[in-house]
Amino acid sequence: MIGAKHGEVQMTSYIPQRPGTWGEWLTFVWGACGVLAVLSQAVWKLAPLTWAAFVGGQMLPYHWLIVVLWVCANAYMEGYRGFQLSYSPMVAERLFSLRHDSPWHHRVLAPFYGMGMFAAPKRRMIVAWTLVVVISLLIVVIRRL
Repeated sequence: MIGAKHGEVQMTSYIPQRPGTWGEWLTFVWGACGVLAVLSQAVWKLAPLTWAAFVGGQMLPYHWLIVVLWVCANAYMEGYRGFQLSYSPMVAERLFSLRHDSPWHHRVLAPFYGMGMFAAPKRRMIVAWTLVVVISLLIVVIRRL
C-alpha cells in the first residue's frame, strides 16, 4: 500500500496460523512434499534431453548466448516474480490453512489443494489447470522431438 502523505510503501505481512497438532503438521508436510514431487516431475523427465543438448557439442556460440539470456530472463520472471513472490506463498498459505476440521478430501489431496486445483477461487483454478495442461503438452511435444 502507498501512504497518503509521503508516498512511502507500507509493507503488510500476513503470517498464517501454523499447524498446531501432529495431524495438521503431517498434512502440511504431505502437501508440501507432494507439491515438490509434482513440480520436480517435469524437471526429471526433461533433464536428460537438456543435458544431451549441452554435452553433444552441437551448440554454436549464438546458441549459448540464447541459452544464457533465456535462463536469466526465466530466472527473474518465472523464478523470482512468478514462483517466489506469488506461487510459493499461495501454496504455503493454503497448506497452512488445512486444519483437523477441514474436509477429509482437502487433507488427503493436500498437494493439489495447496496448488489451488480445487476449493479455490475460479480464476486460481483456471490458472492451475491451464498450467498443468500446457506443461504436460510441452513435455509430450519436447520428448517427441
